Amino acid sequence: MQQNLTISFSEPKRHAITQLNLLRTLYPENEQVNALSQEFALQQQQALEQTALFVAKFSEIRTKMANISLLAKRGKWAELEKQTKSLEEFAVSLSPIYGRVDYVQGLLEQGDVTNAQKEFAILKQRLDSLSWKIAELEQRIGDAALLQ
Repeated sequence: MQQNLTISFSEPKRHAITQLNLLRTLYPENEQVNALSQEFALQQQQALEQTALFVAKFSEIRTKMANISLLAKRGKWAELEKQTKSLEEFAVSLSPIYGRVDYVQGLLEQGDVTNAQKEFAILKQRLDSLSWKIAELEQRIGDAALLQ
């Protein structure tokens, strides 16, 4: 039990990558291995694309924050108001994890179990996508460390 508490949530993905690489090495011409490899690659690609979208949104909002600071210093209030509205919309879209947790909790408190289940499924999918990115980063860090 203690060991399970210290395992990274991306560990199953890293383990799957290792197993798939081994299968490809042992059975390079096997149709089942190739089909599994293609399905695995598709799931990974979709998850990484979703994560890249959220990372890009984060980068964009960081730039907007810098622009808002400049507008405030220059006293351009009308433009500042427009930018802050845009910033608010981004803030809502940038809360794919914590915001969704809060939303699911609120739905449960309201007794709306059906919508809570739907939103919880979205939350799990986003966490799964993020775990792919974390597994990829862990692999890259491990590979880079071996080269040093």
